[in-house]
Amino acid sequence: MSIGNIFFGRSMGVWPMSLTGVSPVCVVSHSSSLEQQSQQRQRHGQDARETHGQDAHATRRRTGFTLIETILSVAITAVIGLSLTGIMVMAQRALAGGLAEADQAYKADRAMQMILADINLATSMPARSATSITLVVPPRNGDTQSETIIYSWDGVAGDPLTRQYNGGTATTLVENVYQLNFNYLTKTLGP
Repeated sequence: MSIGNIFFGRSMGVWPMSLTGVSPVCVVSHSSSLEQQSQQRQRHGQDARETHGQDAHATRRRTGFTLIETILSVAITAVIGLSLTGIMVMAQRALAGGLAEADQAYKADRAMQMILADINLATSMPARSATSITLVVPPRNGDTQSETIIYSWDGVAGDPLTRQYNGGTATTLVENVYQLNFNYLTKTLGP
């Protein structure tokens, strides 16, 4: 008895494979039964080349995601989203704090420029201390009366630096002043 070929079979058909192939059913046949198997394949309309390596379930294509894949992708997206939100909140707080400090520095610089301009125009300085200065400047509103300007800070850390013009209501120039000290250099003119 001689062996003609080795065939491996599946429920969908029979096809030739090498000896290293793996399959659930192994059929050893004689040359006479090979002809019968070939005729049987042709009757069912299946060619060995078409069905090689496929079974009924493998012919369907996978079209969606599994539940685990979906849950993992949502979890990863949530972690990334929360991280980015935290970064944005920290950046916004840092920016807001930086802008507030920059605004305070700008106001302090503008107030010092205003004080220096008024000191340069002053005709007299009737009152002065370490935390306030009173200046008399030439008329600015078109009349012949000199103007009186008072810059003052009450010396309490966090209180504002104010400016009072001609006895009117004091306006705030800079808020949250923690230190201010007017220093004076005086020189006597004349003999």
